[in-house]
Amino acid sequence: MQRHKTFIYITLSVFIILFAIFSFDGYYFYDDYSYAYYAYHLQNGTYQVATPDIFAHRWGIIAPLALLYYVFGISDAVNIILPLLSTLVSLFLVFRFIKNFDNSLSIILVLLFIGLDFYTLFFANKLYPDVLLTTLAFASVTIFLERQNSIQKAFLFIFLSFWAFLCKELIIYFIPFYIGVFIWDLKSKKHLLFWVYSIFFGILFTIAYISIYKYYTGNWFYRFSLIQESHYITSFSYFDKPFIHTIHRITYEPFFMFINTGLMITMAGGLALFCFPKAILIKEIKFLLWLVLGATLMFWFFSTHFTAYNPIGLFPRHILFLMPFFAILSGYAISLQNKKITLTISLIWALSGVYAYTSVGIKYSLLYMILALGLSITLFIPKLFKLYYIFLGLILLAHPVYTMLKSTETGYRDEKTLVQTYLKQLSKPSIIFTDDKLSSGYLWYYGFQKPTNIEFKEFTEYEKYRNTTKEVYVLLNEYSVEYFDLIGYPPPVYIQKTPQEWKKIAELGKIILYKKP
Repeated sequence: MQRHKTFIYITLSVFIILFAIFSFDGYYFYDDYSYAYYAYHLQNGTYQVATPDIFAHRWGIIAPLALLYYVFGISDAVNIILPLLSTLVSLFLVFRFIKNFDNSLSIILVLLFIGLDFYTLFFANKLYPDVLLTTLAFASVTIFLERQNSIQKAFLFIFLSFWAFLCKELIIYFIPFYIGVFIWDLKSKKHLLFWVYSIFFGILFTIAYISIYKYYTGNWFYRFSLIQESHYITSFSYFDKPFIHTIHRITYEPFFMFINTGLMITMAGGLALFCFPKAILIKEIKFLLWLVLGATLMFWFFSTHFTAYNPIGLFPRHILFLMPFFAILSGYAISLQNKKITLTISLIWALSGVYAYTSVGIKYSLLYMILALGLSITLFIPKLFKLYYIFLGLILLAHPVYTMLKSTETGYRDEKTLVQTYLKQLSKPSIIFTDDKLSSGYLWYYGFQKPTNIEFKEFTEYEKYRNTTKEVYVLLNEYSVEYFDLIGYPPPVYIQKTPQEWKKIAELGKIILYKKP
């Protein structure tokens, strides 16, 4: 079993690399495009601190990406490398944290839960700060748990925590736990030097941070004013809707999100330990349990708005940074072979399967039910428990492997080829009408060098330019059109039924380029 855990760690690392490569399907051209855009300007020396876009200030991801652009150039491969390396480092840090656990099976289960967690894999090739936040948050917590009276350790803890904050503000969800431990240490007079150093470096970093904004913008709290101003009305906001929507959000809706996205697979063991905390025999696990509890409550109730109550949107990436901790808790919980805990986990999975069937269909429902059944059987046939990790690994592999093998959902490669083959060759002044996604992110295909003779406009702006003297093209990505139609934004009539007089210039899969005569 000792050799098995190292083999599984290496195998999972290789699988993560393969998944990141073969499941890559382009970009959303919103958040991810913004980080790439500002990283380009940073490495090019044209970045402006006084930029009102909130994404421009997530330096934790922009700075390392800019460095990679500077060294290797701008490419899809570079955009994949950053989140992929971060995911691999997260797996390594988890393995390093648990490798000395007495129960080798516990180690293997933890590795499977984190290495095959679908959203951990899903974001392994996505240019989102949540991936780096996950790595930095876990690294900082492992240092914090030791709380050595060392100036180097205290500096590293604050540095990693601050870097995590520069990626995304969600690291503040750990503050209640840190305050609780600080009070405990103060009363017991332990680790006091660590706290002195940490508070000193925390103040130092904060002063340096707000001083940068004061120098470039004239406002010490420019970054925080942007957070306040960035709240706008969407289908995912709460402050603009009847309060009953907020009540739903802070009661049962997070549970339903965890179930519908499959996160409950990794979270179930942690929830079971919340019910039976006395079963925990390892001090570090107890610490993680309270950390996760505090952070989860912050996710549940904390407002993202300073003047109005607005809980954070229910997206899997907003809790991604807690998944390594939940994986450790779940792997440990199952390895205890405690009947009450095992039954609780099985029940959580079974109930999740029932709800998933009514909400998202058979895929996740079947997954939950199989997991619940497999774990329950070990109660009646204990000898099978030693083989449970094989069963768990095979079941958890199903969704990632399917994602790797399925066909494109964005048509990114065909769209990229078409733009580079045809649109880059246009010499006459032209207007390209396309979907909101491409009109927002087309500069990626031009290496962020804005073309002088081409404009990209949304489909909805077509009427404004009906009498233009420029050449008019329509780039139709049927994948994007289907997506926007699915979320309630149907395309204009002229896109639903293309005029016969339009000339088809090129067609690659579901990506079509027309020219208006």
